[in-house]
Amino acid sequence: MINEKQENLKSVKSVGVCADRNSRFRRTMEDAHVIVDSFLENDGWGFFAVYDGHGEDEKEDEKQDEKKDEKKEDEKEDEKKDDEKKEDEKKEDEKKDDKQDDEKKDEKKDDKQDDIKEIEKKDDKQDDIKEIEKKDDNSIQITDKEMQDIFTDTYAKFDIAIAEETYSNSGATAVTCLIAKYGNKRMLYSGNVGDSRAVLCLKFGLLAVSRSFGDHSLKEFISNEPYFTATELTEEDKFLIIACDGVWDVITNEKAVELLQGMDEPDKMSKKLLANAIREGSTDNITCMVIIL
Repeated sequence: MINEKQENLKSVKSVGVCADRNSRFRRTMEDAHVIVDSFLENDGWGFFAVYDGHGEDEKEDEKQDEKKDEKKEDEKEDEKKDDEKKEDEKKEDEKKDDKQDDEKKDEKKDDKQDDIKEIEKKDDKQDDIKEIEKKDDNSIQITDKEMQDIFTDTYAKFDIAIAEETYSNSGATAVTCLIAKYGNKRMLYSGNVGDSRAVLCLKFGLLAVSRSFGDHSLKEFISNEPYFTATELTEEDKFLIIACDGVWDVITNEKAVELLQGMDEPDKMSKKLLANAIREGSTDNITCMVIIL
């Protein structure tokens, strides 16, 4: 079992995670989770995700490892050939240098002027960015639609990467949450595919039903396009639960929130959810993440 806690973060107050293979029913652990504070080097931004993988047996995994090793060897050989080719081209270029001194001098002058112009353009762009930052704290620099497009594009690229790197029967459901801060305004963006989901709890224990993410089934229709939501966080929002179906198959949104009332240590909160999921008869890998907002 994994049970960990991270504190003193810049994007949220604290995060706790509890994960277990559930050895009575599962031979391997296929869940994974990610916590990235100061996401993309932005203070006040945080990325949090839970992935529920499904794949083939260990023999197939071994074959896949062998395939990756072969691919690495091929890549090394290609790199060697590229280096040799570049070296030959370099020698050829050196032979031409003597004949092109005058032309290169002129080109350097032109390049220098171009560099100066480019620097001036960058300075202008930085001024524009500073002007945006000077705007009202509640101004949003990335629209909800733009963020949705980013989520959709990222999920699609990830799906392609899985197809290229693994067997056809491998894959994952996922729930990914990004907390972004714009001045005094905080936004929660969530995307998910499959039956992993996130649930937002209010300060006084009232479940924000309208802000329950991914409370729907995609089992009949397999798609890599995430269900996306954008929510402005307020002082009423107390904590966020992110978990895989090992939890949600046996515990409702309301029950999860009820179980955690009166608690404020996310590692203990996530452990309590996991223990209750096992007690309720979960037969899957279990991963729970609790974020104190």
